[in-house]
Amino acid sequence: MSVKKDEFDIRNIANVVHSWMSYIFEVSSTKHLAAESSLRYPIVGLLERRTGINVFMEVQHPNFEKALIDFKWENEDNSSTCYLELKYVRDKSINVQDFFDDIFRLALIPEKNARKFFLLCGQSDDFKKRIQNRQLNADGEEERAVTKEKQQVKVKQTNKNKQDKCIFDDILSFDVSGDGKVATKEFEFMQQNNNLHGFYNKFVEAYSQKCKNDVLLPEKIKIKTTLIQPIDKCLLSAVAVWEIESI
Repeated sequence: MSVKKDEFDIRNIANVVHSWMSYIFEVSSTKHLAAESSLRYPIVGLLERRTGINVFMEVQHPNFEKALIDFKWENEDNSSTCYLELKYVRDKSINVQDFFDDIFRLALIPEKNARKFFLLCGQSDDFKKRIQNRQLNADGEEERAVTKEKQQVKVKQTNKNKQDKCIFDDILSFDVSGDGKVATKEFEFMQQNNNLHGFYNKFVEAYSQKCKNDVLLPEKIKIKTTLIQPIDKCLLSAVAVWEIESI
């Protein structure tokens, strides 16, 4: 089966980020060496080796003042354009709203033919604790059990109520089946019963003043979130990539 060139690029980016982090974690006890800023080197190095392609970092968002997109690359003949937002998972200070702000900014890039990708990466243990298993409510607040008894009660309630499951599993749908199937979901941000609603409200509050002239944030927008790079649970580093498509 043939693979689209853009998808080939993003899979290679995921692989080189995975290799870079695995190397750092193997040779150094300092996890901060694999910080988000250092991951730019292997990504740019990979893309710049491609012929007929222009690579840009920290590019201005078309619709927002003082909002930057981490990476943009395009063919010299303008036949293909891609954007990438990168997030490195490291510690408890992770702000989940930042993840969804990146997704919303990507979705609101107006170029119809551009492909937009969101990449999360980090040490496997951190990734599992901070992302895959993180329990959040619809407002983006982490749910903490005060006592062990309350935690046990919450587990029982979670098993009864499917809406209480991990919001990342609900929205970003990790492919852990190993069968290579692509997980795809669509959301309308403004639906009250949607787990994205609280995150989108906070995004609108923060970014409504940053809109360029004559740009309005839509009240309804759909996103197709597609996992195209499964997480390798057997290795030290974890990388996951989704394509964000506004519809």
